[in-house]
Amino acid sequence: TDTATKQVDSSNQLHAGRDGVCGTFNNLNVAYRGQNHTLHSSAECVGESFSSDSWMYRSCMYRNLCFNVESNEFVLFQSPANKLMESSRAPDTDFIASSLNTTVSIGGFVSSWGDGKLRLEWSPKIMNPNELAPSGYYELMEDTVMIPFLAMGANNVGHLLWDSLLPIYSLVSIFGLSESKLLLLRYILTGRPLPYTCQDKFAEKCKENFEKLLPLIGVSTEFSSTLDPVLDLVHEAKSKYVCSSHGAAGIGYLTDHGIMAHGKFVSDYRGTHNYGRGPIILGFRNFILRNMGLELPSRVSAAFPIRITFSLHSSGRDHRNLDFASQISALGALSDPRIIVESHQFSELSMEEEIEIVAQSSILITACGGGAVSSMFLPRGASLIMYYADKKEGVANAKLDFDFLNNMGYVRTHWLSTKNMNKQTSLESFIRLVLHEIEVILL
Repeated sequence: TDTATKQVDSSNQLHAGRDGVCGTFNNLNVAYRGQNHTLHSSAECVGESFSSDSWMYRSCMYRNLCFNVESNEFVLFQSPANKLMESSRAPDTDFIASSLNTTVSIGGFVSSWGDGKLRLEWSPKIMNPNELAPSGYYELMEDTVMIPFLAMGANNVGHLLWDSLLPIYSLVSIFGLSESKLLLLRYILTGRPLPYTCQDKFAEKCKENFEKLLPLIGVSTEFSSTLDPVLDLVHEAKSKYVCSSHGAAGIGYLTDHGIMAHGKFVSDYRGTHNYGRGPIILGFRNFILRNMGLELPSRVSAAFPIRITFSLHSSGRDHRNLDFASQISALGALSDPRIIVESHQFSELSMEEEIEIVAQSSILITACGGGAVSSMFLPRGASLIMYYADKKEGVANAKLDFDFLNNMGYVRTHWLSTKNMNKQTSLESFIRLVLHEIEVILL
């Protein structure tokens, strides 16, 4: 194991006996529960579809989820009553929402993985609670929730936000734990890494993006995988178990695309994944703003001035690397001092600067793709104009992330083609759309 267990010197501010705190686990306080202390675990699972692939859709909340710092395993301690129940149920016909044997997907899916996605089926190890009696265990504070997850695509800020952090927020919201402190442990697959899981050539970029974005959800950048968590103690380690009164896992179907892709394939347009999810997305937006200490408008101002923001060069792809020069010029020709037109290349700004600009915009204009992720920070009632590239992504009219952006609920999302976008007729159509949206905003 690479887990660091070290003794804290006497100058450390944590002292055994004060509220029972005797150290930290990944910067979160722990208290020691001594010998002969034991505990029982339970599970509460949702998302069952009564099929062989139900694990892809399920999420579970655990009471008393523990982590073994020596074996790097997550553990549930089975009570006699649970063991008796499990032994008497018919696994082929009975579904018990509180079964400890219920599997979930530890992370989000990538369509190119094929059968590789089967490696994401996961559940904690089940053990006898008597295992705890000789050593006791370290207990996190009551307001902490422990979450194991596999990071997918975290080398890209947009994927990290919508394929890991949003699913984690959705997960804790399902079970009423959104006000809890989050203890995130990035799960490491054994064997050959799957692509885009931060265990490959993108590992350093993933680390950089996590350090940049984790503060948005109130998580210390003292963040680790399941292989390298840090248990800091004021005494020599007495137990290998760190337990949380609450835990949760199962984010596979909670990403922005579920088991579909992002709008690159014809099959992506045969249904919707995010319909009705607007309140969760808005809650995630506001959750981030609170964690950043930003007091920004929650609703667009129904008065002049109207602030129109262009996101320039938001994609590195040639067909979506747009400067919007013709559109900016056309708006300038209106010569209306009540309409403020701004343009920014957000990749050159800090995350906080980008969020502040978008959150104070009435209308945001950008190209679809990863660079459009900041659109979720628009205030309620704002308008989003997305430009998409015709026949450039392997499918006609590839409106990337359409399902997420169309279902935010608090923003009106419009789609315009880049084909002929700078011709006079297209510019006139663009101006008419903008003027209509201004009228709607002012109602």
